[in-house]
Amino acid sequence: MQRGSAVPGAIARKPSRGVLTPLLVLTLSLAGCAVPVTTTTHIYDAPAPVAYSGVEYGTVRAIDVVDTTEAPTGGGAVLGGLIGGVIGNGIGYGAGRGAATVLGAFGGALVGNNIEQRQAAANSRHYYRVVVQLDSGVMRTFQYYDLNGLHVGARVKLDHGILGWT
Repeated sequence: MQRGSAVPGAIARKPSRGVLTPLLVLTLSLAGCAVPVTTTTHIYDAPAPVAYSGVEYGTVRAIDVVDTTEAPTGGGAVLGGLIGGVIGNGIGYGAGRGAATVLGAFGGALVGNNIEQRQAAANSRHYYRVVVQLDSGVMRTFQYYDLNGLHVGARVKLDHGILGWT
């Protein structure tokens, strides 16, 4: 019986570095993705009520379109390249292992970049910033995803912090 072996007659074998190294790289790569970096823009369908509890009237002075386009960071290509390289390394044998690793990394980078670009496009939106000058002279700004016919020059009513058009 071998020393340290749990089964009589079994030979303790050292794990192959060819399998552990790619798995270690993959595990560390995915661990780095555990906390995604995101940009959050808080936009509400209706403005939050303000402390003023009355009715005021005003005129829309400006409407601006604000884009919240997300640009790809390149993280998809990097992560895809790492995963593709690990898979390619596991598929290739002998002299072809290096070529399979390179091709896997290249293909994974292309796929990862494509996925990230589609995700960024899906998360991109625009909203309208509406600037209103109240009859008291105070300027207020509101944000909407849809104008519902609101236009520059329109008379509006601010009732308990909720903007409505007259």
